[in-house]
Amino acid sequence: MRRSKGSTQIVRCLALLLEMARNDTGVALRAFAEKHGWNPRALYRDIDRLEEAGVPIQKLGDRFSVEAAWLPPGASGVTREELMALFVARSLAPGLRETRLGRMLDTMSAKLSAPGRQAVLDLDRKDWLNVRAFAPIDYARHRDAIETLERAIDGRHVVEIGYQRPDGEQTLRLIEPGYLHWDGAAEALYVPSWCRLRDDVRNFAVHRIQSARLTDDRFAPRPETRRTELARAFRLWYRKQVEPVRIWFAGEVAGEIRERRWHSTQRLTESPGGGVVLYMELTAPDELTRWLCGYGASVAVLEPARLAEKIRTIHAAAASIAPLAATDASVVTSRSRGPRRASREATAESHGLERRERR
Repeated sequence: MRRSKGSTQIVRCLALLLEMARNDTGVALRAFAEKHGWNPRALYRDIDRLEEAGVPIQKLGDRFSVEAAWLPPGASGVTREELMALFVARSLAPGLRETRLGRMLDTMSAKLSAPGRQAVLDLDRKDWLNVRAFAPIDYARHRDAIETLERAIDGRHVVEIGYQRPDGEQTLRLIEPGYLHWDGAAEALYVPSWCRLRDDVRNFAVHRIQSARLTDDRFAPRPETRRTELARAFRLWYRKQVEPVRIWFAGEVAGEIRERRWHSTQRLTESPGGGVVLYMELTAPDELTRWLCGYGASVAVLEPARLAEKIRTIHAAAASIAPLAATDASVVTSRSRGPRRASREATAESHGLERRERR
């Protein structure tokens, strides 16, 4: 069967496009034409047709190529729903955006959603799902520290960091970083490391690292900084010794406890009145303090005894502070009203007192 002129051009365009896509150095049209027995002039016209179709063709000397990593529309087989899933995955862990993994996710998203490869997503029309649009911590400010930690982890370099604790205390430490750890509950990035100052494992918050310098000192991997070690903690605190923990939750909050997996070692036991007892084996029970205080009188620590006493002490202190805090707030509010208004109110109060005394 004789080919028509149109079908011949289609064959040439497809062959030329495939050759340019697989050849990093580009295609010399005259040599390509001689190889297939085609007219070089026809190939130049084919280049024009491909550009009209949206193919990003580049010309360097007498050679033609397509942009690196270019794919024809739909060639990757990625659907709009899959692209949306990638977008959501990036949004769910905003703290990873400045890490190597985050940058790879950004690059992948850009490649797949760019015009000429896949349909561009209309991200304002997410009627089926909502994702928090901002990160609680701006890790762009800490990108240098993150990159230094990544290089140290790859090459097992000791890092000198300037670290500031939440109470403002600043220390200079030498650490052996194990890995980067994103904690979804805290929405923060951490680096579990062997701290040479404390001679023990510490979990450093990346956003509290004020400076990070790569040293020439190398270290051998320590079993204490393996990922499996952190799994024994409730969330972030590491200790060597494992302790049993038993916590009673009242019926009004027991449903929340039953519906979640709080730790890999947990066991639940039903309690009279609709309550539930949560049993776990943890390396640092004291880390539970803030979590348990949030349940107020609906929780009671059965063991360990020191954690139970700590919770009781915190509740007692909070009860004694509350009246003082209310008094301080009223003083601040009075000051915020301005001296003239405060003076008028004080005068009115004194007149009222005088009238009551006369009565």
